[in-house]
Amino acid sequence: MFYVVYVEVEADAAAEWEAYMRGHHIQEVVDTGCFTGAIFASLDEAPEGRCCFRTIYTADDRAAVDRYFATFAAGLRDDHNRRFGSRVSARREVLEVISRFAPLAPVTGE
Repeated sequence: MFYVVYVEVEADAAAEWEAYMRGHHIQEVVDTGCFTGAIFASLDEAPEGRCCFRTIYTADDRAAVDRYFATFAAGLRDDHNRRFGSRVSARREVLEVISRFAPLAPVTGE
């Protein structure tokens, strides 16, 4: 199970926002106990004047994600919004893993 947060940040706020995410917010979300970890990434391409990021949180199951939404999400979002307000826009989605794939055999040159 993945909880993905897609974020666009105004370029002049990006360094401050990234420092907040890396030094505070992401760890707070993981420390709720609802997630098993997180990946924080930046996108190579973004609209002019904006920077784009993705945070991908991993969870054992939907119940853990639902517990996060019911118990922790509002407070953590409020803290984030007080700090950054309209300089940041976000959208979120929950992804359920249907299948996983791995190489079946080593690939050899032809």
